[in-house]
Amino acid sequence: MGEQVEVGVLVKWTPDSEIVRKAVPLRPDHPGIVVDVGPRHVLVDWVRRQHTPAEQGVFESEWLTLIDLAEFERLARRVHELDVAEGGDLAVDERFRDAL
Repeated sequence: MGEQVEVGVLVKWTPDSEIVRKAVPLRPDHPGIVVDVGPRHVLVDWVRRQHTPAEQGVFESEWLTLIDLAEFERLARRVHELDVAEGGDLAVDERFRDAL
C-alpha cells in the first residue's frame, strides 16, 4: 500500500500470497478499520471476526487497500450475508452496526 495508513481509516484485506489467504480466516476483500499502526504492521478490527484468530490481526500494510465508506458498507454486508449463509451467527457485529 503506497498510501499512509492511519488509525481510523477503512481498509480491505488484499494479500498477494495464496498461503497468506489460506492461513487467515478472512474473506477476500474483507473490510476492517485500522486501530493501531506500528513501524512494520497494522492492527485492524475486522468485520464479524471478534473473538477469532483474525480479530485485530497484525498484517503487513501492503496486504491492505484503503477503501471509502460506501465500499466498506458493501463489503461488510457481503461478509455478514456469506457468514450467515455458511451457518454463522445471525447477530450483527455491534462494532459495525451502522455499516449494515
